[in-house]
Amino acid sequence: MVIFQLIDNGIGISSELLRQIQNGEKTASQGIGILNISKRLKKFDNATIHFDSHENKGTTVEIRFPIITL
Repeated sequence: MVIFQLIDNGIGISSELLRQIQNGEKTASQGIGILNISKRLKKFDNATIHFDSHENKGTTVEIRFPIITL
């Protein structure tokens, strides 16, 4: 597996927006970037994206996908 972990110490994501992101719902403030990444990851078996966020503390996004060998 290849694992990318993105961590910031910013304002975090509200629980409502986090729910929308996890459910694949598009919001005006979210744009299409996260949805685009999620759709592309679904093309790989065992690929995942996980969000952990706390308001006023920051956000961690972990993306995992399998290594493809030819």
